Amino acid sequence: MFGFFKNLGFWKNCDGNVLMITGLSILPITVLAGSAIDMANVITDRSRIQHALDIAALDTAKRISDTPSFADDNSAVLDYAAASFHANYFDATRVGASGVRKIDGSVDIDITHQLNRVGGLVREVVLSASAKHKSHFMRLMIGDDPINTGTVSASTVRNDTFDVVMVLDNSGSMSGSRISTLRTAATDLTDILMGMNEDGNPDRVKVGLVPFSAFVNIGAGNANQPWMDTTAVSPIHSENFDQPANRFDLFNELDGVTWQGCVEARPYPHDTKDTLASLAEPATMFVPQFVPDEPDGNNDNGMSYFNNYLDDEGGTCAGRAPAGDDRPAVSQARICKYDDERPGSNVRNSNGVTKGPNYYCKSNPVTPLTTNKTTVQNAITAMNADGTTNIHHGVMWGWRLLSKAPPFTESREDDKVDHYKVIIMMTDGDNFYGYTNNNHNRSRYGAYGYAALNRIEASPLSSGGWLNKSNERTAETCTNAKADAGVLIYSIAFKLSNPTTVDLMRNCATRDDMFFASNSNAELRAAFQEIAESISKLRLTQ
Repeated sequence: MFGFFKNLGFWKNCDGNVLMITGLSILPITVLAGSAIDMANVITDRSRIQHALDIAALDTAKRISDTPSFADDNSAVLDYAAASFHANYFDATRVGASGVRKIDGSVDIDITHQLNRVGGLVREVVLSASAKHKSHFMRLMIGDDPINTGTVSASTVRNDTFDVVMVLDNSGSMSGSRISTLRTAATDLTDILMGMNEDGNPDRVKVGLVPFSAFVNIGAGNANQPWMDTTAVSPIHSENFDQPANRFDLFNELDGVTWQGCVEARPYPHDTKDTLASLAEPATMFVPQFVPDEPDGNNDNGMSYFNNYLDDEGGTCAGRAPAGDDRPAVSQARICKYDDERPGSNVRNSNGVTKGPNYYCKSNPVTPLTTNKTTVQNAITAMNADGTTNIHHGVMWGWRLLSKAPPFTESREDDKVDHYKVIIMMTDGDNFYGYTNNNHNRSRYGAYGYAALNRIEASPLSSGGWLNKSNERTAETCTNAKADAGVLIYSIAFKLSNPTTVDLMRNCATRDDMFFASNSNAELRAAFQEIAESISKLRLTQ
């Protein structure tokens, strides 16, 4: 100390006043400098306390979110919060050889908690920390009284629920390793999501499934539902016949064939909206698929047909249709030929799927939203690859499964707080319709009937024209689902080579990071894994 002041030159000045003033200044200068150090330590400690308290509030809120009953034990909640706080406040340098965290003797911290409830449910966790900081220099002025500080952290408890529908391409191009990989990926995703139903919250997640190809099968058991067009009022119900006809009656007339469960697309704009089915607006009713028997032979008037399963002169029909250029159309439109007729054995054995009124109804029925993991996984295992691709029809039915309104009502209330509606849509192909110039129908039969009827308003009336219009309807459906119902859409383009369809899938996704271009089986599984983890993270407190 003497050398320090000597070097400053004080000892060279022998003036008594200077020496006295210098001596009197040393103590306050030292105290002030030390007090600055004390306050810096307090500020540092308070910052560390706030950080640890924030983490503790998040951890505690998440624990209550995962297990609501945990909030009923106040002591357990406080212990859990305090343990989380101490785990993050004391750094590694304060850990003893035994692994037990040492107490910091310079700070005394007290943690308290408050649980704020709304409607009986905990909605917020509030943690408070009051700290007493021991001073080293300031005690020379204030004595042994500690420096008191306090901090508060609040975190919302999110009682999130999720309705998730997988809309999965089951067309023929998905055969082989593609469909088997899809089964595995969808099963893994279901395991992850339904794992969120554990720990005291058994209905946090519901999962549904829409396998699609040319049609969507909503289940034959729904034939008599009030939203089905059982009275043939829809403007498209009789469009293929020479007189008003009820398709369910025609099924009843046929021997050995029943409705398989596929439905047609409703007239625009109801094919892109979740409009409630109502007899007051006939176009909103759901029409069962019934593919008419096409003309006999493959070369009637030089035309070839795909779906001939009855004799054009059978039933109560009186002879053959008159000759002329319109003979094929007249023969096809007859309803007299269905009366008590029995299609060929190749049709009957497949219930009219290979040929018959259920033609191209290839996919399995949808699985409405459920918390039963076994139900969903059994439906995934049963998926098969067959038929053509109709992305638009698939995503529209995915939205309908998420709607609280009929046809399916398993979803939660639309205005439920902290609720997510999610579609995961996946395809490996373009929208396809099977156009041909070799018969008057201009196509095979699909969800929009025959191409010649131009229900989808394609221009030009060609395969390319239909593809463009179908893509427009798909995009419009995605936009409506996101805007009108707040649906979150994840999309997967699996081994797609057409950039137009890739862009369609990308634009359907809610955000760019919710679109996946999977170019291999491994990437498909990785996409489903990432989507499952993304959905799981939505429930984390903010």
